Amino acid sequence: MKGETIVPGELTLAQLRRLSGSRRVPVSLASSCRAGIRASSELVQRAAEGEAPVYGVNTGFGKLATTRIARDDLAVLQLKLLRSHAVGVGEPLDERVVRLVLLLKAASLARGYSGVRMEVIDALIAMHNLGLTPVIPCQGSVGASGDLAPLAHLSLPLIGEGEVFLHGERMPAAQALERVGLKPITLSGSWATNAAMRRRARPTATVSPGFTLSRVSSRSSTHAVPGAGISRAMRSAPNNASASRTSPRSG
Repeated sequence: MKGETIVPGELTLAQLRRLSGSRRVPVSLASSCRAGIRASSELVQRAAEGEAPVYGVNTGFGKLATTRIARDDLAVLQLKLLRSHAVGVGEPLDERVVRLVLLLKAASLARGYSGVRMEVIDALIAMHNLGLTPVIPCQGSVGASGDLAPLAHLSLPLIGEGEVFLHGERMPAAQALERVGLKPITLSGSWATNAAMRRRARPTATVSPGFTLSRVSSRSSTHAVPGAGISRAMRSAPNNASASRTSPRSG
């Protein structure tokens, strides 16, 4: 079957219709976007490794935005964040809808404004191409953005939790990952949260929840993300190291 190439910022309605069809279409990411993704990822990594507070990375969320989190607890913070927001109820969304959610998230992150690692986007696309579709309940969310709960359910399978459809069969995510040869991901303490949370706290910088995902036979790690980007500074200066020291108001 002929595949589709995703060019960030240039998806057409015709492409989306083909991708949401009854048959799953394999996708790939245009190579032209990879340099920008890596540059913004390096910028965020420098900020995360610094001593300054970075919202959702080494702080709490919302009203706890000024509470610093110990370095040894950062990965646990991300795990609890993901689990706490996966609280949707009702019947699962149609698989074709969820496929679009997953691919649109990958395309959005691939624009290079979110600071996620290249492996994040590759993992989302790999999950689609291997036939895994997260089970996302049709009701329920948290915060003003309306997407926190659905995106948490989208990401749960990557840590071996939640459920997926694999070629139409509903099963525990851990079982599906094993069947297709993927290991459950390990949460990283250097990545955090979602745009709706940014609006509540006016952080110094915000990054997206990140995870490591690798093939059973591979030592390389891959990362996946349910959240959105770090700040407006990323849009204006993705290659500027000084941007990691700025304190823009995120919106």
